[in-house]
Amino acid sequence: MITDKDIQQSRNIIQRLIKDGNIIMADKKYADFFLKKAEESLQTAQCLFDLSSNQKKKELLNLASNYDGFLWVINSGYYAMFYAATALLAHFNHRIRGEQGIHMLTYHALVYYFLDNDRKLEKHFLEHYQQAEQEATEILQLAEQQAREKIGNVKSEIQKRRIFTYEMGSIAEKSKAETSLQRAKEFITLVKEMVFT
Repeated sequence: MITDKDIQQSRNIIQRLIKDGNIIMADKKYADFFLKKAEESLQTAQCLFDLSSNQKKKELLNLASNYDGFLWVINSGYYAMFYAATALLAHFNHRIRGEQGIHMLTYHALVYYFLDNDRKLEKHFLEHYQQAEQEATEILQLAEQQAREKIGNVKSEIQKRRIFTYEMGSIAEKSKAETSLQRAKEFITLVKEMVFT
């Protein structure tokens, strides 16, 4: 879960990038491009998960019976989220200039623009609950919690990808790959809702 301290850190980082001219206006055509990349990455993650989980599919492709592509499910799932986040930023006219540290900067931009600055995610989740008969403060708290959770999932996947890709001795397990795949699906669904509604 994203804390208020995390939000403050993201605010400081993104405000510095804005001041230095490293956050620029994005052409909305990039939103479609990156959303397509997100969907392709998600399909890749799903294919690798299915392949790694199904002995008959392994045999059909002449793969070793112990073939395990779960690491690549995690990587593809993460990239699906990264591309979806980039599409979301582009849709709202934000683009990060530069490539160094782009993954964490994208996370910080999500926090800044969608939780801190104008609270677009909270507003989005509120729309889902307009029909609810609960008090408005309860709905607002739930919306804030969901918004923090969805962006927190992006940060979790950044960390998981780094551990399983670069740290020796770590083995990607099926359950962790399944979690990555599910988070990617949920995040892309959320982005599509925000971009196309």
